[in-house]
Amino acid sequence: MNVAGGNGAATTPSPERLTRVAIRWLSAELPAGGGGEYGATTLPLSALTEVGHRPGGFRAGLPLLVYFYSARNDDKLMSYEGTVFLDERVGFSSRFFNCLKISLDDIRDAGVRESYGGSAPTVVVLDGSGKELKRLKGWGTDAADVFKSLEVVFKEHTGKLLASVVEKEAKILQNLDRIHWDQEDLNAELKDTEDHLTKHDCERGRRELVELRVDMAKLTKEREKVIADEAKLLESLVPAAPAASGSGL
Repeated sequence: MNVAGGNGAATTPSPERLTRVAIRWLSAELPAGGGGEYGATTLPLSALTEVGHRPGGFRAGLPLLVYFYSARNDDKLMSYEGTVFLDERVGFSSRFFNCLKISLDDIRDAGVRESYGGSAPTVVVLDGSGKELKRLKGWGTDAADVFKSLEVVFKEHTGKLLASVVEKEAKILQNLDRIHWDQEDLNAELKDTEDHLTKHDCERGRRELVELRVDMAKLTKEREKVIADEAKLLESLVPAAPAASGSGL
């Protein structure tokens, strides 16, 4: 599960990486109009961009990635989501979209439900105005299909190439991985050295402690620079992009 570019990901992903490639899903419902003689009327997906139909956390002006799913095929669905949404290119790119999940099981009208996949998953990509640009239906959809669709919308929305942004972020994530695990190792060494000095105070131990703290300070400074580089990369793309924290699927 690698971000494209940057010569691959670290063997063990750090928490820094995982929070940046997790999709921040918003639970939503298929928009419907007011009642009347025949009850509520199903509205087009474009209505999701309107104030009355936006789920909590919706960021106005951003394009949409809408995922229709049914819990009737749990095992198959888990495999599908792993293939499509745990791809790091899709996960990272999702921060530039409103990502909505809608349950097919909650759609009562059989005809409407079938138009969005029936019991099979469907991914719909819309621009910021709600215009549908791509609909990917069925179990055969893969991460490359979704990423290509996101690329088209991203280019229209920002005028920039999503693949280029993903490649730059891949290098940032590699650095964050390396720094995180180096800090973990240093923390272990610091604890061992401090424990040693508690039991046996010696010049060599005190010298090692100073050197370890200097190394940690260097890593902390390096991490701050990488974070600043990432912020600079993102700030020109989507001002409302969320901080790197997510609940995944």
